[in-house]
Amino acid sequence: MSEDTCNATKNDGEPCEYPAKYDDGKCGIHTDEKERGPGRPSKLDDHRDEILQYAKAGMSINDCAQIAGVSEPTLYNWLDDNDEFFKSFKRARARGSYALRRMLLNPDEGENPQGARFLLERSHGYTKTEDKNVDVSGSLTVDTEFVAIEDE
Repeated sequence: MSEDTCNATKNDGEPCEYPAKYDDGKCGIHTDEKERGPGRPSKLDDHRDEILQYAKAGMSINDCAQIAGVSEPTLYNWLDDNDEFFKSFKRARARGSYALRRMLLNPDEGENPQGARFLLERSHGYTKTEDKNVDVSGSLTVDTEFVAIEDE
């Protein structure tokens, strides 16, 4: 036995040999629930910055969840349970949407405006609208824009 093990007495009377993970020197099985909280620890703290980074890059919610190694419903649970994370994620997604729109309007070398259009349509709820006009001389003008679809 060492200081790194729990050493709490198990039901069979033997000392626990699991690693000590909490301030009270015990493993997750033998520590007080107040110390560890209910359930297993959340992965959110480990992946928060990475999720926000990819949301800011315009990635879909599903992609952000996969980056954290969790399901999309788990990411939604984290958003529901943590107001600060929800606000940060919402701001990061808005910045990502803005970056994708700028990419469509001013494509630089190496950027992919078709990919930006796809992400805007599929991940951010934008739709393409076109206004075609023919003037008396017969010339055609097409005005294209992407507008957000409002939630109902």
